[in-house]
Amino acid sequence: AACKPVHFLVSPPTEPMNSTTLQILLLVSLFGGCQPSSPSPAPAPESTTETATETRSLTTETDAATPAAVATPAPTTTNFDELWNYQDPAATRGKFEALLDEEAGEWPLDLRLQLMTQIARTLGLEGEFESSHGILDEVEQSLPDGPSVARVRYLLERGRSFRSDKQTDRARPLFVAAWEMSRELGEGFHAVDAAHMLGILEQGQASLDWNLKALEAGEASSDPRAKKWLGAIYNNTGWTHHDNGDYEAAMDLWVKAEVWYKEFGGPRTQRVALWAIARCERSMENYERALELQMGILAMDVDPEETGYAHEEAGENLWAMGRKEQARTHFAQAHEILSKDKWMQDNEGERLERLSRLASGADH
Repeated sequence: AACKPVHFLVSPPTEPMNSTTLQILLLVSLFGGCQPSSPSPAPAPESTTETATETRSLTTETDAATPAAVATPAPTTTNFDELWNYQDPAATRGKFEALLDEEAGEWPLDLRLQLMTQIARTLGLEGEFESSHGILDEVEQSLPDGPSVARVRYLLERGRSFRSDKQTDRARPLFVAAWEMSRELGEGFHAVDAAHMLGILEQGQASLDWNLKALEAGEASSDPRAKKWLGAIYNNTGWTHHDNGDYEAAMDLWVKAEVWYKEFGGPRTQRVALWAIARCERSMENYERALELQMGILAMDVDPEETGYAHEEAGENLWAMGRKEQARTHFAQAHEILSKDKWMQDNEGERLERLSRLASGADH
């Protein structure tokens, strides 16, 4: 998911989306990390979600899922990542470029190159893949031989740009290399990022295996930043189980995600966690409970433009209970909001058409 306006939740279509798509959508909605074209990832503290396709995983490469944001001191040479605003890549790029022009000339080469990879990422989130790769080409030419954090971040951002541009075969080896090098360097945060991206890129058991590696790496790391990924990984792994029809396992992880976001997240991520639980209740045919949770979300103090997916889910639950006229009202509201979403226009035309038909009185 160019960087699209983010909706706090994306629900799977009536015909289930694959977990990668859902993960991207969610990432985008959570972190604004949209890497157009395909769902965009948002970085994990940022770090990941890249487009708006992967609704399920808390994580959009959008990049994939992005770790929770935590208050930190004003940006310095060692924490310039705190300047990230995944919902506004252009503004973030302006800050990074100013930093590069005004201060980074005095920084060690490795840090300067790291900053350049993040400028490339902002372009990837907007779907400007050629420009993103152009900057990454400059970084690649300046990288010293051997493992380094700058090389890890170069691999991650090159992979994210390919992933968001739907070139998964080119992205995969880059993420694997980033995973291996991060572990060699003891960089837990970037190791989790790499494994998380592979969890989004792959499907089925391979996706689950990578998500579990990300979870293990995050829980085992002594780097506090690595642990910021845990909420997103709980969410994404839950979607993998959900795709496999293991709703109990999905629910267990989504309850963990809800607890995690209540402690470390903000209102938006808390709503995302609650929405996933409600979605799972629908899959388990607990329609009354699912509807109660979605209506609770709609009653929150949320921008109406961010309620499309909750309206869609409310409609699905009402429809399943035979309350079709009430369902049509929600389908109409969902269509009104989601039909303005460029990613939905480009990727979910049939889904939007179905919402329109149901809202207009059709029975399927």
